[in-house]
Amino acid sequence: MRLRIGCTVFILLGLALLMRTTPLCAAAQSAPIVPAGQQGAFELLKNWTFGAHRADATVRNRKDLEREFYYRYIYAGGKLDGIPTYWSYHRDYPEGDARSLHVFGDDTLTLKGRIPAGGGLWPRGIESGMLRAKQPVMPGMYIEMRAKLPRGLGAWPAFWLNAGVQYDNGTFSALPWPPEIDIFEFFNWQGRDQTRVMTGNVQTNGKPAKFGDPHDIWTKFVKGEYAPGFDFSADFHIFLSTGEKTSRSGCLTALRSSKRTTSGTGRRPIS
Repeated sequence: MRLRIGCTVFILLGLALLMRTTPLCAAAQSAPIVPAGQQGAFELLKNWTFGAHRADATVRNRKDLEREFYYRYIYAGGKLDGIPTYWSYHRDYPEGDARSLHVFGDDTLTLKGRIPAGGGLWPRGIESGMLRAKQPVMPGMYIEMRAKLPRGLGAWPAFWLNAGVQYDNGTFSALPWPPEIDIFEFFNWQGRDQTRVMTGNVQTNGKPAKFGDPHDIWTKFVKGEYAPGFDFSADFHIFLSTGEKTSRSGCLTALRSSKRTTSGTGRRPIS
């Protein structure tokens, strides 16, 4: 599966981590990496820390970004720039271009969205930035992102996993849909002009048995929504997903968000 981060207004990213569990008695194990709220030993696979002038940044500019990410969906030969359910389409511009939708700050990366000249509130009337990670995500991996989300009516920030792999030689694996794991989505419309209600889903297109009856194991959702009482656009928050295989080769997914100053509620890593 591939990681996708998208927006219709802007998302301010601090860092993203991709980890997998390792045996506690692994040979030559250095100081163990323990994600926020977790216990046990983890192997760090990817550390995307953004910032043009951040001392510990691993992604500082457009060249670094293109080494790790694509700017379009995996479909249509990796060139699909939008889907019918929203008005925006995804674009990217050269580094330094005033129209850029991927803007580096000193210690952040901002994914922007805007109405360009000739655009408007209609299909393909808005352009926005997105990132699709080149690193495949497999069951047993742990994904964590620290981000500040957009606010305002019409904003639709999303953090997804979609099936399929784009190989370095330009070829593709099979690209089925479903499955799809929506780590988070915020729908700021129908009276919602603040980023307060988080949703998360495992998409099976009405056939859960085909995918091992996947289900969420995070208990904070009420009718598919999580409203902790604060605005996710007011500060940075940590969003994560842990997935593990079930006995039917499905996937259990834990979805959680935590405030910047906390470390989450914790659960044991997958062994």
